[in-house]
Amino acid sequence: MADEAKAIHILITGASRGLGAALAIAYAKQLGGQLTLSLTATAIDHLETTRLECAQYGTTIHCHSIDVADFTHTVVAIEKIDQSHSIDTIIVNAGITGDTSENWESWSQQESIIQVNLLGAMACTQALIPAMQTRRSGSIVFISSVSAIRGFGLTPSYCASKAGLKSYAEAVRGWLAPFEVNVHTVMPGFIDTQMSRSFAGQKSHVLEASAAVKIILTGIDKNQAVISFPWQTSFSLLLLRLLPVKLGDKILQRMGYNH
Repeated sequence: MADEAKAIHILITGASRGLGAALAIAYAKQLGGQLTLSLTATAIDHLETTRLECAQYGTTIHCHSIDVADFTHTVVAIEKIDQSHSIDTIIVNAGITGDTSENWESWSQQESIIQVNLLGAMACTQALIPAMQTRRSGSIVFISSVSAIRGFGLTPSYCASKAGLKSYAEAVRGWLAPFEVNVHTVMPGFIDTQMSRSFAGQKSHVLEASAAVKIILTGIDKNQAVISFPWQTSFSLLLLRLLPVKLGDKILQRMGYNH
């Protein structure tokens, strides 16, 4: 095993399941004993399955209970993790969703989604931006969504949170560029995870988590600023933005994306 000082340190939020867990396992397989993983979830016991999967590759793993909706605690906790062992890459993945398949979103649902997906993500990076700027190194990976391209009536707050996160990532990338810190915006379509399965509209071009992870890791390795996939979904939503608004709305309505 490499010395801890030389180990690559990656922090992944929302690592208990879905894409976060898949990314953690993929990195453990790839880097083995050269890797230190800091995994976070709201409840630390939820990370046990991911921890066991990663541990078999000789990876050093630290699990942390962090509720990203508790902004002050999130900033302090990640600062402490970084102070104990400098974080090379943070994958800001923690997220929740909700829809309007039965009724318009309650205010509590809207508030929770924005708190976790947008403000929580900002809190995670607030803890690291000054340190990475000082070190003149590091990578920040924001997990947004193709839904940031075009809002859906079926998931209004989720779309708003991911569009906000996309814009924030662009701003952070611009600010940190002179300091040699890489910023990646990941915009996936449907991945075969619990979150995607809960989506009430039509689902096309659904990717297995392993396939999505491969695309993401390749994009990060190539230092792509935006990693949007699958191309069919990304292209379709970009095309919708070019169409007259009413026509775009009708198309989304027929797909069950609006109401």
